[in-house]
Amino acid sequence: MGIARAGEKGLVAVGGHVEVGYVGEMAKSLLYRKKKGAVLSSADEGRTWDVFDAGNPAGTRLYGVHFFDGKSGWVVGEKGFAAKTTDGGKTWTKVVTGTKERLNAVQMIEKEAVYLVGESGVALGTHDNGKTMITFRTDTRKDLKDLSFVNERTGFVVGTSGTVLKFIR
Repeated sequence: MGIARAGEKGLVAVGGHVEVGYVGEMAKSLLYRKKKGAVLSSADEGRTWDVFDAGNPAGTRLYGVHFFDGKSGWVVGEKGFAAKTTDGGKTWTKVVTGTKERLNAVQMIEKEAVYLVGESGVALGTHDNGKTMITFRTDTRKDLKDLSFVNERTGFVVGTSGTVLKFIR
């Protein structure tokens, strides 16, 4: 089974982050038991869940997940960990990010264009699906918690202490 997308009544979750929809009590239980590396997927609004191993080292928690479609997705977590999948989460390939900071969020704009944010003002991106990673200057050391692109060119990053950054591709 691949990762279900919006409109397909599906959910995907890591740690406490849910990409689409709501994590019910069953999923919360699974998340707590599997929080050191599981990616959970549900195609039936959370009644049943498939658990995938993202290949992160033992003790490295995952904090962010994003899927571009039902097959292509990324996860990010502690110690600069990032991984990508092209088969709906069945297999994952580690991506070298060049940071040891915790990564909190990831968003795919296109299959090749992916952006990541994390602790201490870390902001990274790739335009070749992870083959090369670009570090963006943010002029902050605040922890960056999430990001959202409103269109293919413009995105916003939010962080601690009221930090809000605008990103233009």
